[in-house]
Amino acid sequence: MRRNATSAIWSYSLASVLVSLLSLIGLAFFSVAEDKLRRIIFFMVSLAVGGLFGDAFIHLLPESFERLGEKS
Repeated sequence: MRRNATSAIWSYSLASVLVSLLSLIGLAFFSVAEDKLRRIIFFMVSLAVGGLFGDAFIHLLPESFERLGEKS
């Protein structure tokens, strides 16, 4: 049972890091011309907001599972 909990913690940690790495996509757009950047800015902001929301929820998952385990 202890091994299962440890693998779950590592899985959630890895997922959290992967979602956080999405923010590095913005570095690729520093060299894009201004006219192209204006066309894709809405997409970039949407991706950033989605990444932050996903990261927040993934950070909350281990805590919620921990609290569910206490009630059992």
